[in-house]
Amino acid sequence: NDIFVSPLFITVVAGFAVVFIFSSNINVVVLAGTSNIINTLKGKLTIRHHGFKTREILVAIQLSFSIVMLALITIIIEQFNYISSVDKGFEDKNTIVVKLRSDEFTAAKNFQEAIRKLAGVQAVDGGSFYLDNVETKEFFEVETEQGRKKMLVAYMNCGYDYLDVLKIKLVRGRNFAQQFSGDNYGAYLINETAAKQFGWKDPIDKRIWGPVGTDRDEGKIVGVIRDFNFASLHNKIEPLIIFPVSEGWGISYVYIKVNAISPPDMITKIENVYREIYPDLPYEWEYLDAKYASLYSDDQELKNEFQ
Repeated sequence: NDIFVSPLFITVVAGFAVVFIFSSNINVVVLAGTSNIINTLKGKLTIRHHGFKTREILVAIQLSFSIVMLALITIIIEQFNYISSVDKGFEDKNTIVVKLRSDEFTAAKNFQEAIRKLAGVQAVDGGSFYLDNVETKEFFEVETEQGRKKMLVAYMNCGYDYLDVLKIKLVRGRNFAQQFSGDNYGAYLINETAAKQFGWKDPIDKRIWGPVGTDRDEGKIVGVIRDFNFASLHNKIEPLIIFPVSEGWGISYVYIKVNAISPPDMITKIENVYREIYPDLPYEWEYLDAKYASLYSDDQELKNEFQ
């Protein structure tokens, strides 16, 4: 949206303009010198013509438009190349995402356990997050130097192995762990942006309350994860609070990390397990990298138009 004021766009336009002006001046000097030589040889006086102002203006407008178009093409291609190569903060390759149509916590856990037993499956875990789908915000109270401060923050819940499935990195502290019995209702993870916005230089053991009005009361920060793009790269990364899935919160999506060379009937095997547990519900799945690519379909179409 800010393409016309981006530093790269301004630099490219300025570069084209400098080259254009420089080359134009050279052409004027060369052409003028050549014209004078020819006129001298013909024995004529050099006459300055003033009848081509309109044509010169039109040529200048056309060249200016060409400069802007070349700059736009350069920006669009560079922007798409950046989207294709940027470190998203998580790994989306070889990951199948199954959408659950039920809020039944036990059924979701049983589905995950059954999937873990399939040949070719590396890891499985579930949560409420899906790309461009973490729009749910709730009020939390966070510990500050001035006391408890209420803030509206995006949140998600996930299983204990979720970070491992998506290769989301911890930058401080630890992940949720089964050996810590209090983690289920008393532990939180936050991203780097949240730590900055909350004003915490050392977030570990800082307290959070919430979401306000739910069964989650006081808890402590046990770890900070590296910022990852839980929405499109077109959106600024926002503060994020994460807490473990538990009865009453549900699991909306199950992430299945499979081997790079997995059985050809892997999708069918997953579907068979799904239909055993959810016989009356539709089976919906998607490759995570395909979903990520779909967030930028407009960028791809625009790039194709100019190539």
